Amino acid sequence: MSSLQKISMFFIGAFSLVLFSCEEKYSDDDFLFAPPVTYDQLVEEGWSYFQTGDFDTSIESFIMASERDATQPEVYLGLGWSYARNIELIKSISNFQKALSFAFFDPDNETQILAESLVGLALVSLASGNYNECIDYVGQALLLDPDFAFSKDASVNAQSLKLSQAESYYYLEEIQPCFNILHDLGANIDNVSDTTAFGVVSHTNNTLITGEMKVNVMENHQLISVTSAQVDNINYEIMAVNEGTNEFTASGNPIINSGDSISATYYFTIDYADFLNKLLQTIINF
Repeated sequence: MSSLQKISMFFIGAFSLVLFSCEEKYSDDDFLFAPPVTYDQLVEEGWSYFQTGDFDTSIESFIMASERDATQPEVYLGLGWSYARNIELIKSISNFQKALSFAFFDPDNETQILAESLVGLALVSLASGNYNECIDYVGQALLLDPDFAFSKDASVNAQSLKLSQAESYYYLEEIQPCFNILHDLGANIDNVSDTTAFGVVSHTNNTLITGEMKVNVMENHQLISVTSAQVDNINYEIMAVNEGTNEFTASGNPIINSGDSISATYYFTIDYADFLNKLLQTIINF
């Protein structure tokens, strides 16, 4: 074969390779031709995966979104909720705190982001057994939005948050506020009664300007909550209720002498142990 023939065959082969490569681009190179995935698309994907319960993929989408814009609070809100549902509570808390810190970067949605971050922190606190923090975070969220409903899960709303507060109070053994929340929500516990009756002042602390008094109601009335106490239309402040006993503490002026009576309105049971069991079941089944 002559040199001229060899050169001709080389150019023919090279030209064929060029033609072949132009006919079809390999799938591995698709990313070079597709438009880039934006921050907004990744956030939307993250919430979509979150709502279908695919929390691992949701986390991946939100992480990629944060790599495109690390100042936007919604990406940290999404990570906080996704990690929470994935039972990665420490990472969840960290991202909720970032969402709170960066919320001002999104002034149009700032209140929603703050409320949804606080609610997330409340539920993570409840899951972690940090009951006082749960109560506090719920209180803050409901101050921002009394009719709160999580935009990505309607089951997380003002009522469910109040139930979380009630549950926290129950495990803190603060039964009166627990009961009061459930009562305000319309719950009915069948072994609870309410009445207005006279109680007897058993001890008066005359050294206090406010006039603190121990009051005992009927012996078989085991107190749950005291809503008011008064004498001659003068209202006295309820300071404490010794739940499960017939005693509460009130204060005010004029000071009532030991042995005198005071009218009290209260909720009570005659079987406190049974009441506690039913109270917990009400929280669970409400």
